[in-house]
Amino acid sequence: MFRNFFDHLPLQFFLIVPFVTQIFVAVGLTGWLSWSNGEQAVNEAVNQLQDEITNRIEDKLDQFLMTPNLINQLNHDHLLSNNWDGQYSQQMQKLFRSQLDNFDLIDSIFWASQTGELIGLARIDGQQPHLMLSGKNTNGNIQFWSLDESGNSVIMVNETPDFVVTTRTWYQAAIASQDGVWGDIFSYHAYPRMALAASVAVRNPQGEIIGVFGSNFFLDKISDFLQSLEVCNYSKIIIVERSGLLVASSTISQPFKIENQQASRIYINHSQDDLMPQVYRFLIDNFGSLFNINQRLNSRLIINQERHFLQVLPYQDNMGLDLLIVVVIPESHFMERIHSNARSTLLLCLLALIVAIFLGVYTSRWIAEPILQLIKASEAIANGEFTHRVDIKKIKETEQLSQTFNQMSSQLQELFETLEIRVEQRTAELRQAKENAEVANQAKSQFLAHMSHELRTPLNAILGFTQLMIRQISLENNHNLNNFRDHLYIIQRSGEHLLQLINDVLDMSKIEAGKISLNINNFDLWSLLDSLEEMFSIRAASEGLKLIFVRSPNLPRYINSDEQKLRQVLINLIGNAVKFTENGSVTLHSQVIDPPNQIDNPQPPPMVLQFTVEDTGPGIAPADIDQLFEPFLQTETGRKYQQGTGLGLPISQQFVQLMGGDISVSSTLGVGSVFKFKIRVSLGYPEEIASSQLQHQRIVSLAPNQPKYRILVVDDRESNRQLLVKFLSPLGFEVQEAENGQEAIAIWNQWEPHLIWMDMRMPVMDGYEATTQIKSYLKGQATVIIALTASAFEEERAVVLSAGCDDFVRKPFEEQILFEKMAKHLGVRYIYEQQINSQPSLLVQHQPLEANCLIVMPKDWILQLHQAATELDDKLVLQLLEDISEDQVALRESLIDLVERVRFDMILSLTQSALKL
Repeated sequence: MFRNFFDHLPLQFFLIVPFVTQIFVAVGLTGWLSWSNGEQAVNEAVNQLQDEITNRIEDKLDQFLMTPNLINQLNHDHLLSNNWDGQYSQQMQKLFRSQLDNFDLIDSIFWASQTGELIGLARIDGQQPHLMLSGKNTNGNIQFWSLDESGNSVIMVNETPDFVVTTRTWYQAAIASQDGVWGDIFSYHAYPRMALAASVAVRNPQGEIIGVFGSNFFLDKISDFLQSLEVCNYSKIIIVERSGLLVASSTISQPFKIENQQASRIYINHSQDDLMPQVYRFLIDNFGSLFNINQRLNSRLIINQERHFLQVLPYQDNMGLDLLIVVVIPESHFMERIHSNARSTLLLCLLALIVAIFLGVYTSRWIAEPILQLIKASEAIANGEFTHRVDIKKIKETEQLSQTFNQMSSQLQELFETLEIRVEQRTAELRQAKENAEVANQAKSQFLAHMSHELRTPLNAILGFTQLMIRQISLENNHNLNNFRDHLYIIQRSGEHLLQLINDVLDMSKIEAGKISLNINNFDLWSLLDSLEEMFSIRAASEGLKLIFVRSPNLPRYINSDEQKLRQVLINLIGNAVKFTENGSVTLHSQVIDPPNQIDNPQPPPMVLQFTVEDTGPGIAPADIDQLFEPFLQTETGRKYQQGTGLGLPISQQFVQLMGGDISVSSTLGVGSVFKFKIRVSLGYPEEIASSQLQHQRIVSLAPNQPKYRILVVDDRESNRQLLVKFLSPLGFEVQEAENGQEAIAIWNQWEPHLIWMDMRMPVMDGYEATTQIKSYLKGQATVIIALTASAFEEERAVVLSAGCDDFVRKPFEEQILFEKMAKHLGVRYIYEQQINSQPSLLVQHQPLEANCLIVMPKDWILQLHQAATELDDKLVLQLLEDISEDQVALRESLIDLVERVRFDMILSLTQSALKL
């Protein structure tokens, strides 16, 4: 039924009804969402505002309440340290006068002895301090005397009878407590004011009470602070005790009432302000008692038929004070504009609906007529009448449509005749374009594979022989060769860095294809930074530059992230800075800008690290900054120096973004440049790195009681074969060589090796064919074949394994990987070098020093070390370090490391802190 109804509706219906409905729904929904979101935003804003108000009040109360107790404690300590007997003296009066002058908040400071004598100074309404006296000499009254400039009493300005100091609440509370304590809020005895006093009892060395120090301030000062807040123009703030007695209010200048020149407390439910009783009733109805409110409360209540936002914050201190801070804000102050917008939106919705209906009816009639003409013309063309013409002059678009329609009808016949020919031509063109693209892509892959092989093959020999020489030197245990061994380690790390650069060039193709990914691992960040500082220090020194590495104190040592990508980004940025800076310095700042929350969690909490590389180079022109991160493009400075390929910064940007951050640059010509990037990491576990280091001890020989393992090395390069032979033969393996796959098959057939190291690209017969033939025999299934390939592409692994190889190792390799693979597939067991000899002297990791580490040395020695560091006398410092005993080797080595890195500032900081301990 409904379907038949819609099938016969005219075009005007579909032009008018949906159009009008959409406008009505869109405007109405927009208005409702605007009002709803506005109300939600107001709620959030009010909650934030209330939190800010209560936090400011809480901070101010801390300030108010800290001052009296601070003064009491100062007087307490002063009395005991000067052996006073508690009797009044000019020195005590002078001390009280100085404290009143320095602390505007305090109105009275006084001393009450155990015998009932009271002396003190009081400041009333900003006047000059008056002397307070009470005791036997005043017949039990309290007297206020004005003072001259010398502090002598002049005139008695006030006297209150029957003042017994030992009955005052602040006195009794101090006697009953071991520490400072608050007394009850009381009516001031001489003036109609309410005051709060803090007191502390003073005991002699025998534990006997000598007297009580006290100080107080008037409560109306808290009300004055509340009234000074800007929000008081539209909100009300009160501070109340749990008993319901008012302490301070933003609407009442004096939070008490005065009758017969005496001040008395006010209960908020009896206040003349209609707000306070209703707030009190709301809290009693919901909590039963004010004593049951133990945490921050956010709620709403209706006062005089108007909604208000309510927040209640409990406030307590360690001296027994227990208050409630109440903030009430009317909703109308925030919602008035939202309601006005809602009314305006409703009116606009109605107006838009009326206008839409009128325009829809008119437009539908205007459009329908030319469309009917086009329908008739289309029916004629469908019947084969290609000469039919349409003449429409009403609407510009329909007129153009009619002209196009006429052209279409005249060309349609011609198109039908030539369509098949054109389709065949286009199909052939697309096929040819596809073939060309595939050829180009294949050529690119072959080029990259070839270049990877050509670069990795000689690099394998360089790194391999370096490892071999280090192994031989380490086994000889010759102390005179330590420097030579350190240099070899630098060569090894440089070679590894070169390999990483090659990988990064290949990564550019992965970046373009969107196939780059993170390799998260747990590593030592400090060690990474130390190695970078060591890598660039010689280069910077040769250029006459100062290289500075700065770490924030809370920089974590062990983190989880992609170590290689982070290392490459830092190398690119520091390398560029050193390369283009002719004089001055290059500085790397490493800091934590988003530390993790200290929450018990089995998973490492995330954090944000920021690295900043700052140089004093020539700077970058503003026109060049936009193209810094474009591949293969160089700035004017880069072209001037004729260095770099233009890939470093684009790769760095991609790596940083992949690690959850971004990189930015700022530069000033003639001043320098600053590159800054952030990454997201999580904390690492030191025990995992320690365990990994233990697993990488050097192998010195094969374990006893094992079979004689026969190993065949197959490679067309003699240097690569010799590398493996010299790795394996000294350990006790039987090793033979073959320079191609055909020779390898012949040796395998006669000698039957346990394991074959097979290069995959060789002349005569490559490793793929040789592996396939060996594995085709039954005895070949028992021979382990591990592929050695210089290919950088991950797809090569699948191809190698499909050829029959049992495992895959990429050149250049580390000796540890070589031995691990043999242990995995043959079960080979090794004897390892002791861990203490496994690390070269160049790579000793110095633990971060703390001041308490120096306490083992005499104080005179620490003073001499401090003076020598102040004078930058490295010889004297090293001479002093010789006095450190042999059982403190770690301390001596760490200090020597600071001297070698010219970090006298760190030595000064350590000695200064140690001298204070």
